Amino acid sequence: MNATANPCTDFFAFACGGWQSRHHIPDWKSRTGTFDALNDQMTAQIDALLEAFNVSGHGHSHVKSSGSVAYGAYLYQRCNALGTDQEDAVALADLKDVVKEVIGVWPIGQGQRAEKDKSWAENIVKAFVAGISAVFQFSIQPDPKNVTVNKVVVSISSRILSNLIKTYQPIFPFSTQLDPAAQGLGDKELQNLTANAKEITAYKAYIRSAAKLFCGSNCPTLEEDIDDIIHLESALASSKLSVEDQRDPETLYNLLTFKQLADRSKFDFLGHILIPAVKALGYTPTAQPTDQLIVSDVNFTIKAVSIISSLKSPDRTLANYVGWRIVSALGPYSSESFRRLLFTFHQTTQGVKKMANRTETCQSLANDRVPFALSRLFVDHHFTEAEKTEAAKMIDSIQDSFRRLITKNTWLDEATRKASLSKLNHVHKNVAYPAWLLDDAQLDEFYFLQNKTEVARLLQDKNYLRTLITFDRQQLKRDLVYFQQPIDINKHWPMPPAVC
Repeated sequence: MNATANPCTDFFAFACGGWQSRHHIPDWKSRTGTFDALNDQMTAQIDALLEAFNVSGHGHSHVKSSGSVAYGAYLYQRCNALGTDQEDAVALADLKDVVKEVIGVWPIGQGQRAEKDKSWAENIVKAFVAGISAVFQFSIQPDPKNVTVNKVVVSISSRILSNLIKTYQPIFPFSTQLDPAAQGLGDKELQNLTANAKEITAYKAYIRSAAKLFCGSNCPTLEEDIDDIIHLESALASSKLSVEDQRDPETLYNLLTFKQLADRSKFDFLGHILIPAVKALGYTPTAQPTDQLIVSDVNFTIKAVSIISSLKSPDRTLANYVGWRIVSALGPYSSESFRRLLFTFHQTTQGVKKMANRTETCQSLANDRVPFALSRLFVDHHFTEAEKTEAAKMIDSIQDSFRRLITKNTWLDEATRKASLSKLNHVHKNVAYPAWLLDDAQLDEFYFLQNKTEVARLLQDKNYLRTLITFDRQQLKRDLVYFQQPIDINKHWPMPPAVC
């Protein structure tokens, strides 16, 4: 508190001014808070553990460790190793190799497109099976109205339907969902290009600088291509639900069959995107037009197809856009020169004054890919079973207190009291970390890293950006397998333990 402030004039200054005066926002961040101090402490502890991990010794008889933990340490160490100006050329070459492997030639700024036979939908599929979303996003998640089953989602986080793959009969009836994918700049900025000219100019400069790493000085159509990307993203952003509607679960839950979606959007999502994606992952699709999916933003889905179809050169624009989505997703983890491009962009859009340490970037990368593995590393060294037990007792105490409140409440009718107690008794408590986290075999099975030969191949690849694509593709395959199984709430936590 700041006792010198007048609460009648500025209550926030009175209540929080003391904390504010003692805690300043670091130059490399756009915000800070009470949890940031804890996060910084934990980040430093995990940095030390990842740095000390013997990646080269993994797989030898004298070194016993989880393949998932080893891969997390590999990502961190290899990412940091590229953080020098001497490694800049190597890191950029690695980035170019990965982009070429995923989509072939990124045609931005280079006039005629190199692969004229590839449609815009094919480019979206190629990005998806590499773990990168563009326009639409696909993934598997529990049905929000029945968490015992998985649903296919095509959206900001999207999923894939039960009989999209042919392995064994599904135990439960599944369905699918479709939503907008994230974009390179915020919807608010993209929806009004004129009012947000400063941010748009910075965004164009970011794309331009990144593109020149690929097309060099011979980029005759670069400015036109950048404008096409910006106007595509602006049109897509303007087609999304309002912020208020995006927070309404009922608005986001719309069941349609693939045929109904195709009739309304004039585009066959099943035939042109989902089935080719499943085939690319090595499965045999057997989905039918009568199968259902959840479309979270119906209007966006219909308009997005119309927007793309009305482009002057839809295939070329989407090829450039998908290429940009891949480059912007992987570039910040490649060379220091690319990180400086991103920092310059964030100076304008986020107000940061200093580039974050590369170690922070690299730990974030590892945590994004294998969060449970990093949790395991932290638990092994900094969290005891006794601490977990103590936390569980606290949660039990809170639940018991709430139960007494419901029982003794005088204004609840009996039917509401009974329903409230039933709901309270069905609360599943995830405390600290799941028990299977401490089992190497189960942890590796969770990430589809049980095959020691495949893990060794990942850990020996000098181009660690390539391993990100390989790993993400494995996770998509894992999701397709889990999609056919009932959800085990003891294993599939809604989110991993927070480690950074």
